[in-house]
Amino acid sequence: MEFHVEVSGEDRGLKALEIVVSQLEDFLEHFIAKLFAEGHVRCGERAIRADQTLPPGTTLSIEVPREMTPNIGPKPYPVVVLLEDDRILAVDKPSGLSMFPGLGFEQITLFEAVWHRLKGTGDRPRIVNRIDKGTSGVVLFARDAAAQAHLAGQFQRREVLKVYRALVTGRIQGDEGEIDLPLAPHPGRPEMMIVDHKQGKEARTRWRVSARFGHATELWLTPLTGRTHQIRVHLGAIGHPLVVDPVYGSAAPLLLSSLKRNYRHKEDPERPLLARTPLHAARLDFRHPVDDRSLSVEAPLPKDLAVCLKQLARWDPQ
Repeated sequence: MEFHVEVSGEDRGLKALEIVVSQLEDFLEHFIAKLFAEGHVRCGERAIRADQTLPPGTTLSIEVPREMTPNIGPKPYPVVVLLEDDRILAVDKPSGLSMFPGLGFEQITLFEAVWHRLKGTGDRPRIVNRIDKGTSGVVLFARDAAAQAHLAGQFQRREVLKVYRALVTGRIQGDEGEIDLPLAPHPGRPEMMIVDHKQGKEARTRWRVSARFGHATELWLTPLTGRTHQIRVHLGAIGHPLVVDPVYGSAAPLLLSSLKRNYRHKEDPERPLLARTPLHAARLDFRHPVDDRSLSVEAPLPKDLAVCLKQLARWDPQ
């Protein structure tokens, strides 16, 4: 399994370990440190140390040996394919599925599922974009190094359009707007991001109202930059976090009994109407790495979110 990380101008002064950790967020930091220590992080033929600083424009290749990801086994796992040819593969990731295996992970991962699909073709899946474990929607893979480099360049130059759907708490004011708040890692919890006007990096997110309810709002969101957890942090910062978000909002699930008066649930405890972060990567627009034609890939709204929106429209109208 191989990944590529591009060093940007905004990474100037950071150590190589910090850069890789920020871009491969599904991996634990000590797992990435082990990859550095064993010489699996390289620039061309040269091994890179974890404490090195690197100039912008540097491309790092991170090779994860098979023996370090033992959960990739013989059992296939179905994937929903949105677009496929001999260079790229776009799939619909369900919520709750990790992007790729890391140290100590036992559960199935999206990388494993795609790896099984391409098994026997001679191609290796190469992740182009990543979304959080709780997020559903479009994920793009390249099937060779040249395609990955071409697509990664489009993301680096911010030429890719990413559109999300989200359900947030409260009644947001206005019909559309833009959130412009710089983000930086939390000093005490590096897996989290915070708004930091002194040391944060530029982060901008456009939003537009899709539907309004009594106590929630459905939004279309377009991140104009690609910071870790950007949408989730921005929504929380303006007072409208995702309806369920254990990191940047409330971990409490949405219950039908909180919307429907005198509702008597048959199960004890009550089955949640929504128990995961309601964020869906609905659309990805990019150019094909071979012929440069424009492509748009869309992932349908998952059933759990569709049911939730239907119940909100019925029992929590504006």
